[in-house]
Amino acid sequence: MKKATKTTKITTRGRILNAALKVFSHAGYSGSTTLAIAKAAGVNEVTLFRHFGSKQQLFAEIINRFSAIPFIDAARQRNEEPIEDRFRELAGHVMHILEERKDLIAILLSEGPKQSRQAKAILEAGPAQVLTHLAHWFHEAHRENKIKKVDPECAARAFMGMFFMFLVFQKILPGDELFPVDPQLARDTFLDIFLHGVLPKEQQS
Repeated sequence: MKKATKTTKITTRGRILNAALKVFSHAGYSGSTTLAIAKAAGVNEVTLFRHFGSKQQLFAEIINRFSAIPFIDAARQRNEEPIEDRFRELAGHVMHILEERKDLIAILLSEGPKQSRQAKAILEAGPAQVLTHLAHWFHEAHRENKIKKVDPECAARAFMGMFFMFLVFQKILPGDELFPVDPQLARDTFLDIFLHGVLPKEQQS
């Protein structure tokens, strides 16, 4: 009996999270209500609050659910593999994560300065943690002589920024219609520029 209850709780929690992602992606943080999310999940608000204490907590869970941190840490720990292969795999995961939540990103960008302080705090904390983990890897990789010395925080922003702006231009703006680009080609090109630059070796200082 306990096992069935546990399964029900996991299923209900997942339904609420999936519904919340859809509602937040359609209405943004400010325009979403726990009542609308509960209805979309097929539960009542009491059940929603039993799993998530507030809309703010639910939104934070949505942001953390799509975090790249587990993939960054996994790539960093596979020290025996070539670092270029690990960057390539991480880039694929990052692009997939961004693609999965492109509707949410679009609505949050459109809200801009109208976002509540609670939403801003969550959005600032999520990416900040990702950048911290990535910067730590860059610092560690330099210490092990696997990459040259660069500012790790700037390098982390450059790495994530390439793929974030690709998503914005291609998927949120009409880039796919105007300038269609194969995502795998984009990933490999961005990585080549990030790791090796655009100048020929003989012109690099």
